[in-house]
Amino acid sequence: MELSILSVKKLIVLSALAFGLLFMAKPTTAAVLTGGVLGEDEFGRPQVTFQTDNWRDMMDTYLSPQLNLAPINEGSSPTIRANFTAGNHGTIRFEVTGTVFGNNVWSQIMGNQAAGGSVNQDTIREGRSLYIDGNSNTLYFDNDTTPTNGSGGRGDSNAQGTGGGPRRGWFAGVQGRTSNSISGSVGVPAQSNDTVTITPETRLTLANATVINSITGGVFQARGRNVKPTFTYKDVRYINGAGTTSATPIYAHYAHINFSGTNYFRVWQSGTGNLTGSDNQGEFIEGGAHVEVLDGHTALDYNWGNDQPFFMEVIDRYLLRLHEDAKLTMNLDTSYAMYWSRSQSHSIHNFTWDFQKNSEFLVTSTARTGITGLNTWFQHGDYRTWDFNMAEGARFISHNSSLVMNIGRSNTGG
Repeated sequence: MELSILSVKKLIVLSALAFGLLFMAKPTTAAVLTGGVLGEDEFGRPQVTFQTDNWRDMMDTYLSPQLNLAPINEGSSPTIRANFTAGNHGTIRFEVTGTVFGNNVWSQIMGNQAAGGSVNQDTIREGRSLYIDGNSNTLYFDNDTTPTNGSGGRGDSNAQGTGGGPRRGWFAGVQGRTSNSISGSVGVPAQSNDTVTITPETRLTLANATVINSITGGVFQARGRNVKPTFTYKDVRYINGAGTTSATPIYAHYAHINFSGTNYFRVWQSGTGNLTGSDNQGEFIEGGAHVEVLDGHTALDYNWGNDQPFFMEVIDRYLLRLHEDAKLTMNLDTSYAMYWSRSQSHSIHNFTWDFQKNSEFLVTSTARTGITGLNTWFQHGDYRTWDFNMAEGARFISHNSSLVMNIGRSNTGG
């Protein structure tokens, strides 16, 4: 059969279109974003805004030594500026344009695989703040596209990756290691990487998003005494994707953890048993030396028999501050305790609750709360002081709790 001249022309046009689409299609492996818009963040610092729906876009752009800006005028060339550093503070903002699926970037960026501190992967840069605006989209935080798998690997796995596995990649600040590769003991810093310092002026914010979390420790993580960025969760829904592993949404030793607006966290084990969730993978906050509810209402629904809302790992002090009119609600089902501390080798000093005017901390519980532990609020540590400051109209309410509000040396429940 012979083709007409018209048919040949159509084939040429279709082939050209297909060829063009191949080169116009979005690559499966994302890279450093272009077209950034320069402005100011809420603190008056320079801010560059990009649009994306890909975790790798965010990570590659955040770590890039330079930022690619959109042309200032029509017809002009794009401009390039150096990324923000300790001496040049600023914010990279990502406006999320759609559902963000799991990405193997989180398994490819890994640390703690060998004794040498040089392999510790620090992905938070001092002076380089980050703002992720989810724009009401869902973000699947996972190293693949199956959020029910869970990937484990929280920040204190030791050098060989035994136990929870080697540390997965995330936006993390790391000072040394919390496990010693020889003894396996917790709280021993690495032999290098100890000079890392991140200040509270380096701010990482997650806003207006639903996060399905399948990596223990969550999107932002901070480890080490000198790693103190500010993590802010603003109008966020944070729910674990896997039923029995990898559920902890926040891992932060000495970072400043802020909640603003309306936030909902759910850490909930699947199954009908009291101990179906894996140990050390179902806390609400692991570390947590500095926690503040700035405004609005933050709520937690919690059911994880091997764990508890607060695991005060490696820290030696604790602050929970509710600002004026702010509310914190914790609805506990199965829980080992309220606070658990690795303080066999150190004490918790300056344990402080600071509830400002008309603030409220409400705790509800069930008959299963505390039965997997010792039925006490504070466990497995030497708690030296508890400063409880309540301003006018502030309230602490604990409904139907079987947990005894003990304090002191409580590794035996006393």
